Amino acid sequence: MNMDSTQPITWRRYGPSGLIFTFSDHAGEKVFERLHSVAETIENSPPPDLVDYFRGYTTLTLEFSEPSAAHLESLAVELANAWNARPPLESESRLIEIPVRYDGPDLPRVAQHAGLSVKEVCSIHLSANYRVHMIGFCPGFPYLHGLDPRLNTPRLDTPRTLVSAGSVAIGGEQTGIYPVNRPGGWNIIGHTLEKLFHPDLARGGNPEKAFLLRAGDLIRFVPAR
Repeated sequence: MNMDSTQPITWRRYGPSGLIFTFSDHAGEKVFERLHSVAETIENSPPPDLVDYFRGYTTLTLEFSEPSAAHLESLAVELANAWNARPPLESESRLIEIPVRYDGPDLPRVAQHAGLSVKEVCSIHLSANYRVHMIGFCPGFPYLHGLDPRLNTPRLDTPRTLVSAGSVAIGGEQTGIYPVNRPGGWNIIGHTLEKLFHPDLARGGNPEKAFLLRAGDLIRFVPAR
């Protein structure tokens, strides 16, 4: 299946007051643009009684304030029909450069798995622009789409008990950056001094400024000086 193919948006109930809308079976750029367009619409003009919403790679979860089952299902059909009928809206993307030093402990492992030299791995990783498809796992962690398939590397069999903030890593078909110190099983190939999460701003009433990155951003890694 073409991972960027367009599928009808489907929905299912999620608990007593939630709905999950599925945009595709696979992640892809066209799927992202469609989901991102709908998420922007919800942000600017939320449905009645919406409490919160959460976006994933291919899904959008909406939570409402205890509606009746009949009302919830009627709303789900209305939203899915409206979203299926509209084309994705183009949105401007920020391009953010992240300086990285390729000195991670798993860089040789990634190179061996790919059948490439360490220098080739670094060059390939630097050559792409990556789209932030979603933020999750821990505060400010960007799931980046666009990794060259040659660098796809299985996660570690045994996760580390501590991965340092700023670690640039590869996990399967994705690359990402650890924003805080925490356990993790991705392959660490380098690190950046850029701070992705500012907890003081989150606690100070500025949550929107607490995160360097947001869904929709384009990321370009550049060699650290």
